[in-house]
Amino acid sequence: MIEYLPTTAKTVLDVGCGAGDNARLLQQRGCKVYGVTLSEAEAKMAGDYCEEIVVANIESEELPFKEDFFDVIIASHVLEHLVCSGAVLNKIRKNVKDGGILLAAVPNMANWRLRVRFLNGNWQREETGPLDRTHLHFYSFKTAPELLRNTAFRLESCYPGNPAIPLWPLRRALPKFCKAIDNLIGKQFPNFAAIQVILMARPTN
Repeated sequence: MIEYLPTTAKTVLDVGCGAGDNARLLQQRGCKVYGVTLSEAEAKMAGDYCEEIVVANIESEELPFKEDFFDVIIASHVLEHLVCSGAVLNKIRKNVKDGGILLAAVPNMANWRLRVRFLNGNWQREETGPLDRTHLHFYSFKTAPELLRNTAFRLESCYPGNPAIPLWPLRRALPKFCKAIDNLIGKQFPNFAAIQVILMARPTN
């Protein structure tokens, strides 16, 4: 996801910053990162990589950040957890600059691995991953852009994140070749190959 961050981005709001994995990478790129999380424990872990962390429920609480302040807002595997993600996106629109962007990622539930699992009748919810027990909504590469409908953001690009197809015998012997094949198939059949969907959007006026 960080690959799609503009090189000019300096201030980033990481919504659902977790333990600071994205914030650490962003800090290494020279960005000033501000985080939001529900967890005090996560806030402590991410503290070394963020200028400021707010512990809050983004759906029910206002964030104390300035208007027109952020170059980029990141929402990585957050929106599928929210009751009304559109309302949250509309709420945080004021915090991003007019020329800024929103980068959002959600699991691709049409990925081939999950198709095989569902065909086998396994719909077991889990603690983490695409079938996380706290996921309230499910999207595919084809349906993820609907997240931006009736929001203050317009879709600019939709990317197949981390595409991967069954190439197990070759991955250790020919990793670069397999990566190239993954990317090729990912571009041609994103709904089948993508593990996640990455949305890039611009704020509307």
